[in-house]
Amino acid sequence: MTTVIYLPARGGSKRIPRKNIRPFHGSPALGHVITTIKKMPIEASIVVSTDDSEVAHVAKEYGAIRLPRKLELADDNSDLLTVIHHDLPLILDLFPDTKVLACVLPTALLMWDNDLCQAIELVSRSPETFVVSVGRFTYPIQRALQRDHVGTVSMIAPENYGKRSQDLEPRFHDAGQFYVGSPQSWSARRTMFDPPPNSHLIDEWRVCDIDVEDDWLAAEARWRLHTS
Repeated sequence: MTTVIYLPARGGSKRIPRKNIRPFHGSPALGHVITTIKKMPIEASIVVSTDDSEVAHVAKEYGAIRLPRKLELADDNSDLLTVIHHDLPLILDLFPDTKVLACVLPTALLMWDNDLCQAIELVSRSPETFVVSVGRFTYPIQRALQRDHVGTVSMIAPENYGKRSQDLEPRFHDAGQFYVGSPQSWSARRTMFDPPPNSHLIDEWRVCDIDVEDDWLAAEARWRLHTS
């Protein structure tokens, strides 16, 4: 079975400049994630899709293959699934026997190799399965508040005011770490959730989507505590 790990790592990022190669505990973010992937007991080829020469250099340094990204697919409006659909034929040209394609985000800094490995094994056993990494909301979203321009808050669903937290059904969100499927299931997807995918639940403390500076600092602190 041929497994390909695909990392979409464009050069631009406005809120956290150059975040895909920003140093994270001694390694570029992309290098850190590739190192985690290589700990898996599964043999896999690692491909990095990028428009940026510096990102490509980091990919090569850590043993990944660079897949050139078109500039029109490397801006803020480029949808991840659109990019993957574009790159999938190129990946299959390089690895025609691909049975499992795992898309791992280059800022999945708190991902464990075991999580990715389990998702890959599930797809290898059931090629029709598509797996998304998910996290659990730490506070019941049924009690979410809305805030107006002067700071006044009100409940979005006031009927849940008197309900106990343990009586409210858990809700989940995309953990932003990985998506795993066969090439056929990738081709058939209209969005990451259409058709509905299976899921792999990530520990709450390791769910940290890297969008703003505070996210980065939180990921560094959590990693420091884990490794201390």
